[in-house]
Amino acid sequence: MTTKEFIQKAKAVHFWTYDECYAEARKYKTKQDFRKNNIRAYGAACRKGWYKDYTWFEPRFRWTYETCKEVAKQYKTKREFEKGHCGAYIAARKNGWLKDFDWFVSNRINVIDGNFDNVYSYYFEDYNAIYIGRTIRPKRRDREHIFNTKNDIVARFALEHDCPVPPMYIIEENLTLKQGQEREDYWINYYREQGYIILNSARTGIGIGSLGALGSTKWTRGKCYEEAKKYTYRKEFQRGSVGAYTRALRMGWLEEYSWFKRPANWNEVWDHDTCYEEALKYQTIAEFRRCNLNAYTSARKRGWLKGFTWLVDEKRLVQVKQPKKQRPEWNYDTCYAEAKKYKTRSEFEYAKGASGAYVTARRNGWIDDYTWFEQKQKPNGYWTYERCYDEASKYTTRTDFQYGKGSGRAYKVARDNGWLDDYVWLEENRKPVGYWFYERCVEESQKYHTRAEFKKGCKSAYVIANRNGWLKDFTWLTTKKLWQYEECKEIAAQYHSRSSFKAGNKRAYESSITHKWIDDFFPR
Repeated sequence: MTTKEFIQKAKAVHFWTYDECYAEARKYKTKQDFRKNNIRAYGAACRKGWYKDYTWFEPRFRWTYETCKEVAKQYKTKREFEKGHCGAYIAARKNGWLKDFDWFVSNRINVIDGNFDNVYSYYFEDYNAIYIGRTIRPKRRDREHIFNTKNDIVARFALEHDCPVPPMYIIEENLTLKQGQEREDYWINYYREQGYIILNSARTGIGIGSLGALGSTKWTRGKCYEEAKKYTYRKEFQRGSVGAYTRALRMGWLEEYSWFKRPANWNEVWDHDTCYEEALKYQTIAEFRRCNLNAYTSARKRGWLKGFTWLVDEKRLVQVKQPKKQRPEWNYDTCYAEAKKYKTRSEFEYAKGASGAYVTARRNGWIDDYTWFEQKQKPNGYWTYERCYDEASKYTTRTDFQYGKGSGRAYKVARDNGWLDDYVWLEENRKPVGYWFYERCVEESQKYHTRAEFKKGCKSAYVIANRNGWLKDFTWLTTKKLWQYEECKEIAAQYHSRSSFKAGNKRAYESSITHKWIDDFFPR
C-alpha cells in the first residue's frame, strides 16, 4: 500500500463524536440493539465513557424463577429446553430450579431392573491376552475400545503391539446389572486360572464410572462441598482438585464456601510509594516477583522497576571474565615432555593444547628425536610385488581391493606396475565401455516394474538409457508403484482405522481408494 492510498483510507474512516453517538443511540431501546446495529458507534461510546448518559436504555432482562418455569413448560425434556431456550436453561441450571420442573421426561433407559447387561471379551491370540468387560451398549463400547488409544486399555495394547483390535465376542447377554457384575468377576477368574494374561486394570463392580453413561457425574454438590473443606484458599482448591473446582465454578457453588480466605494483599492498591516500600524488602528482581507478584506487576507495567536501583537483575549480570592461562614456553625439554604423551606423530599434531609444542618441534627439527612415534604410513618401496599379491588375495573383486581398509596404496602400486592382470581371482565389477546398448538395456529393464526399481537394480543401465532418451520407449516401466490388492490388504491389516491407514502409508491408502478396495479392508 502506498502512502497516498494509506492517507485516503485513513480519511475514509469515520470518527464518531459525542453528538453523533448520542443521536445514533436514541434510535434503540436496549444496549443489545445498539451494539447489534452499529458496532462502531457503540464501541466509541464505550471507549469514551459516553454510555452512562444513555439513560433511556432498558435494563438487561433477568431470568426469574417464574419466567424460567413458564418457558420450560413449553418443552418435554431438559435437552429440548436447552436447545430451544439456552438463556432460560442456563439460569435455571445455575440457580438449581431444574429439579422443580418435574414434568421433564428423562431420556435415560431404566435398566436397573431390566435384562440389558452383556459380558464381552477381546482375545489377542498371538499374546494369549484377554480383556473381560460388560456394557449395555455393545456397539458404542466396541467403538471406544477400537479408537480411544489414549485411555482405553484394549486400544492401547493393540497400538503398543502393532496389531489390530480383535472383534468383540459377547460371552453372555440379557443380564441384570447385578448378574452382569457377578458374571464379569466369574469370567475374569476363569480365564486367569486357565493361564491367560488378563488386561483388566481396574476392579470390577458397581462404583463410580462402572455404569458408563448411566452413572451420574462424580462431583456432586455434596462431594464438591466435602472436597472444598480441605482447603483454606480458593486458589488451593483449584490447584488441589481441578475436577471439583471446575464443577463447582460451573454450577455456581463456590459462593457457598464461605470459609475460603482471601489473600492478605488482595485489595491493596499498589501505587508508587507502596511498591517502593515493598521492593525495599528484597535484593533481586526475581525475589521481588516471587514474593509479591501483584506489587511486582504494578511496578513493571508502570516502569518503576528501573527506579529501584538496589534490585539486582540476575539475568543481566555481567560475568567476570577469568584471566587467560599463561601459555607455556616451548623449548626442547617441554616439547619432548609433551610429545611423550602420544604414540604417533598425528596424535601429537592434533592433540588439544599441544599444537604449539608440535609446531615448535617441527620448526626446530626435534621430531626426529621422538623415536617412539609409530609410523602409520608405509615407507616408500614397502609395497613390493609379493606384498601386493598377498594383500590382493584378501579380496574377491577389484573394487573391494581398491576401497578396502589399508589396501588403497597397494592397489595403486599394483595398477601402476600392471600387476592387476596377475590377480586372476579378482572379478571385474564394471562393465566395459559400450556394453549397454539399446537391446541390452531393454532386456535389463524388463526385469522391473517401475523406473525407481530399474535405477536401484541396475544403475549403470538406467543411466545409459536415461542419457540416450530410451526410457520413454520402456512403456512397461511406470513412474509410480503399482499396488496390488493383496499387498494393500496386508498393509491395511496393520492399522485399526482408515485414518491411521492413511497416516501410516499414504500411497497404499490412495491406491485402495482409487480401486475401491477400502470398503473391503474397513467395512462401514
